[in-house]
Amino acid sequence: MSRRSARKVNIEIVELTSDTIKFFVKGIDVSMANSIRRVCIGEVPTLAIENVSIERNDTVLQDEFICHRLGFIPLKSTDDVRLKRMNYRNNSCTCGMTCPRCEVEFRIEYEHNIKHKDETFLLTSRALQPNNPSIQPIHFSNSKDEEFAMEAERMMRPEVEDTQTGIRIVKIGRGQGFKATCQAIKGTGKQHAKWSPVAECVFRQEPVIELNKSRLAGMSVSEKKAFVSKSPTKLFEYVEATGEVRVVDKWRCEFSGECERWGVEEMHFPADDNVVKMSYKPGSFLFTLETNGQMPPEQVVISAFEVLDEKIELIRAAADERDAYALQ
Repeated sequence: MSRRSARKVNIEIVELTSDTIKFFVKGIDVSMANSIRRVCIGEVPTLAIENVSIERNDTVLQDEFICHRLGFIPLKSTDDVRLKRMNYRNNSCTCGMTCPRCEVEFRIEYEHNIKHKDETFLLTSRALQPNNPSIQPIHFSNSKDEEFAMEAERMMRPEVEDTQTGIRIVKIGRGQGFKATCQAIKGTGKQHAKWSPVAECVFRQEPVIELNKSRLAGMSVSEKKAFVSKSPTKLFEYVEATGEVRVVDKWRCEFSGECERWGVEEMHFPADDNVVKMSYKPGSFLFTLETNGQMPPEQVVISAFEVLDEKIELIRAAADERDAYALQ
């Protein structure tokens, strides 16, 4: 059986922040680009709260409602090696129930004193206390948002020492309390969205915008301006000093067809010799990935490629086994 030779794939990081990454992948097709996107969203393993044992709940919210909120609090591991070595409960762990190899325990407890000067207290993700210091809840996806929230709280409540910023769980009134034990386990976004480390992951194929210089040269100033105005995303601009039309940013192109349609219907240009031609650059895709704070964005991408590599190896092994069987 003949095998196609491996394609050379190039990856170029365009932008990287604490919670966002933009990168080019060149040398792949749409199916592979979509595979990368789907694995980033659904198959990168993380931790999330799965079981909650509530011992006390005097708040106005029902137990199930609070459990649901606790499950969606992102958990970050500072020990990547330990996270990779953790077992999936009921799958790769042999403990039968619970053990440190497949779960991390969190405690949350607060009682709002009836004589407290504040009528209510906002219980947030900061109240979660793990039994493993390498696993911590995420309160904000990036430090900029956290600084903004802290500053806003200092302005509104300068007399309060304990911060109430973070992901809100429940509001507790005077004389009320909440106490629970939570178990976080390893999982993936395919099982439930709470295990997905990604808030957004999209890709776009690189656009190619070709202006027909000869057509533009024969157009009047008013016609050029009319052409520029047809782009709903301000893709083109008319330069008064030179009388030229130029592309502002090719990534603004949404392929609505308005500009090309104008050339055919208003100027009666043939479709194959229009004022502009829009197409895609083969094999070039720009990815934008934003995390929810569970992992650095570059680690999500690396983990996704590791998962893809494992899947490809399984396919290759199965193909080799089939070939060996066919030769018998």
